[in-house]
Amino acid sequence: MKKWISIGLLGMLLLASSCNKNDVNIDEELPEQSIIEEESEAENPLDLEVDHSESEQDSEDGDLTQAQLMRDRFVAFLFTGPDIIEVKTYIDENIRNAQISLADDMLAELIVRGEVGLVQQMDLLFEEDMVGIHAYLFDIYEKNTDRFTNGYVFLGNEKNVLLSLMDDASYKRSLQTLFDQGYGLYSAEGNFYPTVDYLFYLQKYGIYLGEMTKSYLSILSEFVIEPTTIEEYLAISPEALKERAYRSEKFLMDYPGAPIEYKRNISQNLTICLWKLSSPNIFDGMLDEDFTVSAPTQHAYDDILKEKKTPVVTFTVQSVTDWINTQEGGVLGSYEDMDRLYNQTNEIFNASQEMMQSLYPVD
Repeated sequence: MKKWISIGLLGMLLLASSCNKNDVNIDEELPEQSIIEEESEAENPLDLEVDHSESEQDSEDGDLTQAQLMRDRFVAFLFTGPDIIEVKTYIDENIRNAQISLADDMLAELIVRGEVGLVQQMDLLFEEDMVGIHAYLFDIYEKNTDRFTNGYVFLGNEKNVLLSLMDDASYKRSLQTLFDQGYGLYSAEGNFYPTVDYLFYLQKYGIYLGEMTKSYLSILSEFVIEPTTIEEYLAISPEALKERAYRSEKFLMDYPGAPIEYKRNISQNLTICLWKLSSPNIFDGMLDEDFTVSAPTQHAYDDILKEKKTPVVTFTVQSVTDWINTQEGGVLGSYEDMDRLYNQTNEIFNASQEMMQSLYPVD
């Protein structure tokens, strides 16, 4: 398996390691906490206060040194060229003792490696000795639907349920290898494909992580479990689309310093949401048969204009609403004249994209 280091994250770690550093040796043992009891003696109250302050400072310095040692060791570990399973093992052994900032960086390394390595995993389920696994997995699901909560998507703890129901040793071994690397499965067009298991990371490491990382894992899990679109058509309700757009833009607003890979993925998901908000379509229920905006879509539009939670989502809906109001009877086209609808909504979408890229640059 190819070994590599996430250069962007490693740079961040190295920068952090160089800050506030006091010639720390990464091979040095972590300081152990000790309690020293001394007999109290009659001393000047001022002396006692000074001693107490020095004790607090020593404690703070010790905590800082321990945190810096852990970060230094993680950087040194990455320089050894570990694969993704070795990174996961290291995190399992050390994350409970890490400060939140380091725990976030550890997970970022694991997540980005999974995202980058996903392309290499795509062919696994289509190799000659795996051609029957797709029908096999569908059959398992259909016979055990009550054991799964996300349909034909196997993530988090439900991967273990799936493995427990498999009696084909070869298929089971292949999936176990895939799952051990932090991947899950989702179905599309009658086949199964690997995906980064964001839900697993959230379930397993969430108690150690900061709000930014937890938010990222939650948003991406949602997109995997229930995609916004299927074959370019809206696959969720307009209300869910609204909330998904809000969450994506809010992430970009709140965490401008997030890893670039995080911002790129969230931006891509926000782009899909903006496209559907700006381009109501008769084929996915956002428009009624007479080419007027459907009641659920109109309700979502009205909420967005009333709430004004995030600027790009608000701008997008305001723009499409302004155009709708200029159309006689709110009729946005016809089966014979689809180009008028598409041309206008493309203009609105492009403008919202420019605004998003201006407010939340990624590269």
